[in-house]
Amino acid sequence: MKLVKHADARGFLYEVLRRDNAQFSRFGQVYVIGDAARGTVRAWHRHFKMDEWFCCVQGSVRFVLHDPVASTFSEHLLSGDDPSLLFVPRGIFHGHRVESDGALTVAVCTEPYDPRQLDEERVPADHFPAYEWTPDHR
Repeated sequence: MKLVKHADARGFLYEVLRRDNAQFSRFGQVYVIGDAARGTVRAWHRHFKMDEWFCCVQGSVRFVLHDPVASTFSEHLLSGDDPSLLFVPRGIFHGHRVESDGALTVAVCTEPYDPRQLDEERVPADHFPAYEWTPDHR
C-alpha cells in the first residue's frame, strides 16, 4: 500500500500505520531493522499468532512473501524514497534482501516478542528451491 508523503521546504512527513487501517487489529510492539550492507539476506520465518506491517524508511529492501498453502511467492520493493506499507499476515513466510547500504525498516506487530513462548518457525534462506536469493534476482 503506497503511503502519502507530505513534503515542503522543511522536509517530509508520512503516516506509517493508523488504528483505522482496515487490516490493523491490535498493537503489540514496534521494532526497527538496521541492515548495514547491500545484499544481506534475512530469511525465512513466519508467525502463527502475529501479523506484521513493514515500512522501509531509509534505503531500500526487497521483501519476499511465501504462502505455503498456495505455493506462491510475491516480491515487494520497499524504499524510503517512495514509502509504502507491506502487510504480512500470520502463517506467511517472509524475508528480505537489502538493496542499498544502510537500510532501515520499521515493523509494527500485533503481538510483543516473548522469547519464552516463541511464535515463529524459522527455516534457512535456501529452504524453498523455487526461490533463490541472488543479488541480481528481480
